[in-house]
Amino acid sequence: MYSADQTILDSVKTWLAHDTEVLLVTVARTWGSSPRPVGAMMAIRENGEATGSVSGGCIEEDLIHKYRAKEIPSRPVSTLSYGVGQLDAQKFGLPCGGTLELVLERVQSFEILQAIIDAVNNDTCICRTTNIKTGLSSYAEADWYSSTCFDEPNLHRVFGPQWNLLLIGANDLAKNIAMLAHPLGYRTIVCDPREIADISWINDKISFRNNMPDDVVATLTPCERSIVLALTHDPKMDDMALMQALQMNLFYVGAIGSVKTQTARKKRLQQLDLTDEQIAKLHGPIGFPIGSKQPLEIAISVLAQLTQLRNRRSQSLSRQSNYSRLA
Repeated sequence: MYSADQTILDSVKTWLAHDTEVLLVTVARTWGSSPRPVGAMMAIRENGEATGSVSGGCIEEDLIHKYRAKEIPSRPVSTLSYGVGQLDAQKFGLPCGGTLELVLERVQSFEILQAIIDAVNNDTCICRTTNIKTGLSSYAEADWYSSTCFDEPNLHRVFGPQWNLLLIGANDLAKNIAMLAHPLGYRTIVCDPREIADISWINDKISFRNNMPDDVVATLTPCERSIVLALTHDPKMDDMALMQALQMNLFYVGAIGSVKTQTARKKRLQQLDLTDEQIAKLHGPIGFPIGSKQPLEIAISVLAQLTQLRNRRSQSLSRQSNYSRLA
């Protein structure tokens, strides 16, 4: 979710033009039922103004109080936990048993964060590693499979888009999905080789390809973090993209259309020599059934479904990581 990160970092940069220091807070580890994921951030300026969230509102006020009351350790980087005991969980409104471990960093110059903004503006991923003992930070290019984690004493925070979203068809629905996808952390690609395609809405945050859809699908890497949505209702466009996508190990492959349309589409895919197992991976109708009719409504339902599936994946990986630490 790198749009939120940009908002927080932009505020830090603005505040440091007037303040001598800003406190940057990052969720490093969670246990139990945590309101915000690992990597969630907030920033607090000297007068108590804050942006971002690390608990959905449960502990932010206490953090602001501690910072203004000078109750935060004076060293450059420190840690703080909430919800360790039942009393803390009740006091701060955390879900029963929920625990947050935070990394608190006193930022006095934005130069140490500028590399993040540069990377995100270029649509690339970067990992910032901060050593909580020395207070020193370093940067490295993040691959697709990097994730934010805390292997004490180092906090590894990944910034930038780590998901590919390929939209087949440059139409109103693609326009609305693309508009919402960027703030949700997707690198969005629109593919439409037709001369009649309206691409006037394509901007510098969206990549456009006028190649044949199956050729563009074949270029997606890594497969496990790539999503293909066929949006044209044109079998010549959609079916070629789906034929290629369903043979790959993609995170999600979906196509617009009713149940009747999906049934007819699957029959055509069978004629393209796809196996029943491959065809079964096709999602359709895509999105949650919220009665959506307008393109923006459909886009919301589609991205809500993708968000649910991504979060389930993240939660599963987080549980696996916690189990490995306890083993």
